[in-house]
Amino acid sequence: MVELVWDTARSGTARGMTGAALVVGDRAPAFHPEDLLGMAAAGCVMRAYLKAADEAHVPILSYLATARIEPSSEMTEPRLRVRSFVLGSSDVSEQTLAALAERACQSSAVARLLGDRCSAEWNLRVLGGASRLS
Repeated sequence: MVELVWDTARSGTARGMTGAALVVGDRAPAFHPEDLLGMAAAGCVMRAYLKAADEAHVPILSYLATARIEPSSEMTEPRLRVRSFVLGSSDVSEQTLAALAERACQSSAVARLLGDRCSAEWNLRVLGGASRLS
């Protein structure tokens, strides 16, 4: 559960399950709610990917992600795009990394909640090679 308490000037303090606090809103020093949604989606996909890799005993050397909310227009709804960059060891195939990406998208709770408004783009690399998957 997350608790959000109104402070002042269109800002509030959010507290997570761990008790960690973060100021959010228009005058927040660090993050706006849109930033937090992007972090939630990118973090949830990352956790799902790394969990799938652990379960499959696939060594992942590096994982980096970015998230961006693409603005809407009168004709379109806003969308969230998560781009993930994964580096696997040289003994892992690109197909294995791609299968983990598919599994991560299917098991990420935040990505599933956002449905077709969330898209994932993958840049999968193996030491000595690379592939792209959207």
